[in-house]
Amino acid sequence: MNTQRILEFKEAIYDCAKEFRRDANCMMAQLASDFNFEIKPSISFPKEVYRHYNNKGTFRGEWSFYFHGSHCRFENLTTGQVLEILFTHSPEFGYINPFFFLVYVKTTEKHRWLEEVLNEENVHLSIELLAKEGVLSIIENSTDRNLVLAL
Repeated sequence: MNTQRILEFKEAIYDCAKEFRRDANCMMAQLASDFNFEIKPSISFPKEVYRHYNNKGTFRGEWSFYFHGSHCRFENLTTGQVLEILFTHSPEFGYINPFFFLVYVKTTEKHRWLEEVLNEENVHLSIELLAKEGVLSIIENSTDRNLVLAL
């Protein structure tokens, strides 16, 4: 896929990235509320969450969660939708990891059609291009690589 084709779909990719961000922040807020832990500005996640919740479980009867490394994977037990987020830069959870963003696209009914545009070969290029074009925002970070976000 060439640059021109990616740019043709920039608004749809942006809308999907914006919904990814909204869903990520909402899911972490719901998890924190249900399991009574506080989300604080941080580059790490409280060790109490790991110890107390054993890294994985279910909540609200419809979602599973799994903390691993610097990510948390949410999966809807009915639809199979997957939302994998970077939780080490709280309170913002909508940063885009190209691989996990593609999984979100493939498992979210509303955005599944974007598989025609995004795939394993071009998702990194697409995210980088849209960040350079100003469609997605680059957030400079002193402790990590630059992070990309749909504002």
